[in-house]
Amino acid sequence: MVNMMDVVDRYVAVWNEPSAGERRKRIGSLWAPDGTTCYRLLDARGHDAIEARVASSWDKWLRDGRFVFRSRPDAVCHHNVVKVNWEMVTTAGGEVEAVGLSFLVLAPDGHIRSDYQFNPTISEANELVDRYVAVWNEPNANTRRSGIVELWASAGSDLLILDEGRRIRFDYRYDEPI
Repeated sequence: MVNMMDVVDRYVAVWNEPSAGERRKRIGSLWAPDGTTCYRLLDARGHDAIEARVASSWDKWLRDGRFVFRSRPDAVCHHNVVKVNWEMVTTAGGEVEAVGLSFLVLAPDGHIRSDYQFNPTISEANELVDRYVAVWNEPNANTRRSGIVELWASAGSDLLILDEGRRIRFDYRYDEPI
């Protein structure tokens, strides 16, 4: 049985690791040899490519010591998939600078086979905040209630994994309130 929080803690630790040698060890103990980490601009397959991806992220965001990544306390597991929300926060005061979501598809031995990362763009994040503020500032109670229901319904997460023919191979549904 895989300990979900252990996977989440080790996953976040990889992204925060300043030592290249220690980072490589952590990647080897966490990802399957042919594992991947993917986000909209890059697919990294295998330990060497994952190491390059993580090192690039560390160099870009953490090198100067201003930020650190942390998981949010709402990680959930559904069969062999762990859903983890994470934040990049300032080291000085813990203010949230960026947020993201990762779906970690685990192999039977608990190693990560696939890491699907979703980072909202600034416009996507601003749109959600604008919708949220507009709903709570709505003077008409019925309209406000309808808006809250719509936001609540959009708070769930679906992960569809497709096969080579673009057919749904796995469908994972996570329903959670905002």
